[in-house]
Amino acid sequence: MSVDITFDAIPKVFLKKRVVFGSERKGKDLVFLGRLAERGIGQDVWFDVSNEHVVAIIGKRGSGKSYTLGVLAEALSSDNSQISSIETKRAVLLLDTLGIFWTSKYTPTPKMKHENIREQLSILKEWGLSTKARVNVQVFIPAGFETENAPEGTEKFYLDVSEMNPSDWAFLLGIDLFRDAMGILLNVAFVKVTAEGWTHDEMEKNFAPVPQYGIDDLTNCIIHDKELCSPTLGFDIRTRRALVSKLNSFMKYPVFAKTGTKMSEILKPNVLTVLLLSNVPDEIRCVISSVLFRKILSIRREVSLLKKRIAVGELKKEHVKEEIPRVWLMIDEAQNISPAEAATISSPTLVKLVREGRNFGISLAVTTQQPTALDQRIMAQVDTLIIHKLTVKRDLDSVLSNSKTQPPEKVYLASKELSYPTLIRKLPVGYAMISNSETSREFIARIRPRVSVHGGFEA
Repeated sequence: MSVDITFDAIPKVFLKKRVVFGSERKGKDLVFLGRLAERGIGQDVWFDVSNEHVVAIIGKRGSGKSYTLGVLAEALSSDNSQISSIETKRAVLLLDTLGIFWTSKYTPTPKMKHENIREQLSILKEWGLSTKARVNVQVFIPAGFETENAPEGTEKFYLDVSEMNPSDWAFLLGIDLFRDAMGILLNVAFVKVTAEGWTHDEMEKNFAPVPQYGIDDLTNCIIHDKELCSPTLGFDIRTRRALVSKLNSFMKYPVFAKTGTKMSEILKPNVLTVLLLSNVPDEIRCVISSVLFRKILSIRREVSLLKKRIAVGELKKEHVKEEIPRVWLMIDEAQNISPAEAATISSPTLVKLVREGRNFGISLAVTTQQPTALDQRIMAQVDTLIIHKLTVKRDLDSVLSNSKTQPPEKVYLASKELSYPTLIRKLPVGYAMISNSETSREFIARIRPRVSVHGGFEA
């Protein structure tokens, strides 16, 4: 990010002392993203996050997209008035699929000898940015996937098994709920365990439904339920044993627990929670994500309903306890969670969250190297594009088709006119074209240096 380049863009539309984008009317919640990289008076660029947003940060590897996500995350989770001015504190949950964001809990200091951190300190000095106010960060890792080299202070995350539905289990077990015998058995057993209750075939004992079920509840029902064991109406013993074997294979993972980590522990106002998923198998990663997406949407929907009831006088404010605040959900390399060409359990739940979440105080920010590799139903909901360097024509075409406003009529670099594709191909590391429907045209910005340590460097 040490390159300092200025583009000439026509028409010149940003004439005020600072550029504020993201809302038709300026709100009270702003985050500092960088500076206008167009010839003029060097305005600072602020993102208005008063309303909910869906942001896609796109760029090839090494272009600075994950760095930009970190810039946004730390601004939403810090008391540093230089990088944010926020009245309504949000919770930030960042699904870290590469393991590079846990370093956000550290402030760069001269004692840190890595060349990237020394360069960061130098650029922070150039920008006049202080690191005195720390970023509020907590780091979780799914239980059972810790290593002896896990970052200090990392907390264990447990997934409440009772939040998993038959579709989650079917995806995890690699079976079809409606076509496979094991899938049909799973569905029937799930209903018995959680809603109807069941009867032991030998003991003639009745078991009441347990919505807060565990894996052992499912397996006991599958093996011993009177109806499921019936020679005439039940399931073949081989099918039942095979399903139990598959389910038991996941009991070795501590992350699947009867008592999960509370959402109020994960989603705290003005705190960035990093969930490390880099060591987690793809299927488990997708199920964890799916359950989290559903839970966040469910809780925020309920909070929104209660607040509306307060607004019309049905409830008094003291009768409502908000379990989680408004949320920014962030996903690095989101194509790993919601790919365009593969069916995952997390894709439909994320699409539902994106389509409905803005009504309930949920914003989303994702990064991807390939916009065409991300589920296009998510791209269709994006209101803000931050485009770093791209070189592949297919990705450039995707960016053009998803543009939120008009590009500049002409752009020059060193007196040479650049076409739009050429401009995107020539963007230096840390520079981006920003496209938002509330600006008269797209504009080029240099992303500010981070005030916390970015873990995207090689060591």
